[in-house]
Amino acid sequence: TLGGIIALVTDSQRRGEQPRTDNFFTAGPEGRAEGEEVIEGIIQAAKDEYEERKLPYLMNLGKEVFLKEELSRTMAVQLVHLAEALSYQEFILLSIIGANEQQPLGLRNRTYSGEKRPFSNQSLMVSVLQDFNHLKSLGVVTDGDAPGYGPAEFVPSNMKLVGGPGKRLALHLGLYNMPEEERSPYLTLLRE
Repeated sequence: TLGGIIALVTDSQRRGEQPRTDNFFTAGPEGRAEGEEVIEGIIQAAKDEYEERKLPYLMNLGKEVFLKEELSRTMAVQLVHLAEALSYQEFILLSIIGANEQQPLGLRNRTYSGEKRPFSNQSLMVSVLQDFNHLKSLGVVTDGDAPGYGPAEFVPSNMKLVGGPGKRLALHLGLYNMPEEERSPYLTLLRE
């Protein structure tokens, strides 16, 4: 994983990005650099991760730690913990919510409460609604002040990434660059 992070950093530097210059990787009085601790946390999270599809996004976070001075130790650790707590499906949903904020994707503009007709993939829909609830409970998305409470009350077109952790998570994990084929089945469902 460290090799993958270093390869991403090297590629970014070839494209003109500069490494951080704020001594984040310089050992402090306690003998350990903040950056070293964060990278170790990312590597440990990657080792413990059983959803292999999340690994490129964790490595992207590692690359960002090497390059982005705005990623303090506290912020980076928070992002590692959030990334560990989320499923790959939730990564996809964050990607869609973020993309919809940038350019409307034609997502459903009403709640699921009281819906009588079945969805094209009913079990996936139930899972997505539970994931929306989880993302909201973690404080990474807002549901646009849904009229009621519960998973069926989400309105996909109104959902937003929360300014701090949600937007940083999507940005620094590289979720805005998620391949369209990963998002496509979810987009279809969230447009029904």
